[in-house]
Amino acid sequence: MNHFQPSLYHQSANKLLSRSILIALLAVYCLIFIGSMVRATGSGMGCPDWPMCFGQFIPPTSIEDLPENFSELYPYYQLIDFDPLNTWMEYFNRLSGVSVGFLILFALIISVQKRKIYRKTFVAMNLVFFATLVQGWLGSVVVSSHLSPLMISTHMILAQLIVLGLIYAYIKALNPIKIQVSALQTKLLSLSMIVLIVQMIFGLMTRAGVDVITNNVGNVLPKSQWVSQLPV
Repeated sequence: MNHFQPSLYHQSANKLLSRSILIALLAVYCLIFIGSMVRATGSGMGCPDWPMCFGQFIPPTSIEDLPENFSELYPYYQLIDFDPLNTWMEYFNRLSGVSVGFLILFALIISVQKRKIYRKTFVAMNLVFFATLVQGWLGSVVVSSHLSPLMISTHMILAQLIVLGLIYAYIKALNPIKIQVSALQTKLLSLSMIVLIVQMIFGLMTRAGVDVITNNVGNVLPKSQWVSQLPV
């Protein structure tokens, strides 16, 4: 019986580690979806400060919950009206981000315990956790910059890098042994990665261009003409 104990232990460690990373990965995908909803509904400045919301731990549910001079405290709200739905959507996005951070931290702790067996997973999870901390700080910069297109794009790119790191860590947790692939597979995967990165960059540039148009001529130019105003 003692002869089989190390094998059973490794199998159990593999399952616990891989599942914790997979859960964190799925949570990150959900967070990206929530972030896209915040972006699509224009709720990014639903909470004009960070980490609290209108200086409160619990966001307001109506304009009566805010001080009378809130537009002076938060000049951005001199341009837009207060909408509790946008506020709570942004706040839910932040709570989701904190939850994802704890899930990644849990996966990191498991990888620390199994670092001798899954060394590459351990290294990847350390990088992912560091990137997650930077992502949290970057979220505050996005708010303080009043949704700068550059900051939003950087925020999105870092989220994709976190996804890639988690996928790599998950694969190595499933199989710590190096997997042999053919030269053709390597070229196809590399080409796919390059195309994906280029597509994402152009998508971010397009979105940033639409933001500029919205701020400059969005009120006077019909949406059907916005595309013609985009840079080459």
